[in-house]
Amino acid sequence: MTQNRRSFGQFAFASILTLTTKSAIAQVSSSLKTPEQSEFIFFVNETDRSAAQKKAEFLLSQLDTPPSVASQRIEAIYAQGAAALKTRYSGSAFNQRISTERGALGLVRERVFQGIDGGFKKLPNIPAGEYLIVVFATIFQNSSDIYTEQITLARNDTSWQFVEYFIAKKPYYSY
Repeated sequence: MTQNRRSFGQFAFASILTLTTKSAIAQVSSSLKTPEQSEFIFFVNETDRSAAQKKAEFLLSQLDTPPSVASQRIEAIYAQGAAALKTRYSGSAFNQRISTERGALGLVRERVFQGIDGGFKKLPNIPAGEYLIVVFATIFQNSSDIYTEQITLARNDTSWQFVEYFIAKKPYYSY
């Protein structure tokens, strides 16, 4: 247990180091963007990064519920989601997908913010817009694996809206 906990702690430290490095690179790279790149990417400032992280953490907290209320929370996330979400899934299909992917894993034991990827103007199977992908490493109650959770958010006029949820096991990591 101590060895596993140390491994996750080292993993978390490496992730924070990566996050700090990504932030520094983003500041430098915004001035290096070419006109060709501006068709695909946009600069994300710290205010947007912070707002996106808070939104993703809130959305995940809604998913981190006992099965008895999970369905209602998933429906609420869908109802407030971006148009891109609603063109990809019906409410019942989205609810079924999330319930299936998360249900067997149980409640969250530990989650670490990994960073923010983006800003992207184009993503596969999603209409053009402005998107960020917020990434977390998560350990669930019913699994010894570490999972990557990604929340894709779209910018609307005043905030970030939910577009997609992705979860997968991190290869080679167990707790």
